[in-house]
Amino acid sequence: GTLLIECLFVLDTASSHAIQAQRYLPPTTIRTLLDTAGNDHSQTLTHEMIQKANQPIPHETAKTIINGHISLIRTMLEQSTTHARELAPEVLDAAHQQTRLTLEKEINRLKELKQVNPNIRDEEIEFFNNQWHTLNKVLDGANIRLDALRIVIAT
Repeated sequence: GTLLIECLFVLDTASSHAIQAQRYLPPTTIRTLLDTAGNDHSQTLTHEMIQKANQPIPHETAKTIINGHISLIRTMLEQSTTHARELAPEVLDAAHQQTRLTLEKEINRLKELKQVNPNIRDEEIEFFNNQWHTLNKVLDGANIRLDALRIVIAT
């Protein structure tokens, strides 16, 4: 049968709740499904399709298969991790875009309001500027982590 490795990675930030980074980048799952040649089948073979066709095999058989292919599985896991890292910038770009739209809108609103309302302080505008820059740094530091792994044998 064909050996596949399905990996679920989570892309998230390690920030405090005060900065609210999860508002712009909630923990996001990146799924890969690679064959032994490194081809990704995650778009054609959905998680649900695999679940529907799932037929558990005896524990000893699974152990034998995994032990017999351990170096190949490690290589496939490295390829999956690399592929997930390649997919992460698209998710991060969307988070940066959302951050920019939200905070830039608030900064511009406060600047316009300040022209007619002297009670708007420069510190308020500066607060949102600082939050925007801090969020960008936090988003740039986002990492992926392996959350789940499944070995699939297609017959």
